[in-house]
Amino acid sequence: MGAPFPAARLLEASELGARLHPLDRALVVLRLSAPNLNEDLAALPIAERDRRLIALRHAMFGDRMGCVADCPVCGGAQEFELSAGALLAGISAPRPPETLRVGGWAIALRPLDSRDLAVVATAPECDAAAAQLAGRAIRVERGPAGTDADAPIPGDVRAAAVERVAEREGAADLALDLNCSACGAAWTAPFDIGAHLWVEIDAEARRLIGEVAALAARFGWAESDLLAMPAARRRAYLEAGRPA
Repeated sequence: MGAPFPAARLLEASELGARLHPLDRALVVLRLSAPNLNEDLAALPIAERDRRLIALRHAMFGDRMGCVADCPVCGGAQEFELSAGALLAGISAPRPPETLRVGGWAIALRPLDSRDLAVVATAPECDAAAAQLAGRAIRVERGPAGTDADAPIPGDVRAAAVERVAEREGAADLALDLNCSACGAAWTAPFDIGAHLWVEIDAEARRLIGEVAALAARFGWAESDLLAMPAARRRAYLEAGRPA
């Protein structure tokens, strides 16, 4: 476990995250990794949020990332490895705001953030969620001369804006091309670094609790003292107390 998460803070992340939506878990993990940072993490563009999560994962657990995905055809579990460093090198920087000019309209486009994802998280259909999400990144700057201020955007102009939003956001998507070793099916799956990191943090917290419980029972030491102890020393005490 790397420097961004001392043992006590890792337990805090696990306890807080267990009660939160996955979107909020990712932000809590980032906040606890840099508690003195005065920044609105929910306003980070998704690409920047994911870049920070990948960098944090690399610092905490190293480069190799063990992953499992279920084949959509036969349901078989496919195990594979990713490189945190390669993911970090491959993710695109967030696209800055821009103005799309089409049909006499000037449409402002901005990067999507975690608040946008939260709004559409409960949408019943993927297509409706995608359209609503893209719509949140669009704002009319100016219509053609003579257009009322509250005039609706024509369908073709909105479609062009939605398409451009999809292009902008898609450039930073983390997607994996996978193949099933059992049935040979090939598919593309999105990769959620926030969900992956949370599973690892929660597993590490459970392992840590087991270490602390064992050492407290054996030596009578306080939890705070055990959590402040370097991980290598805790493991050394555990090894020393095991029967030969």
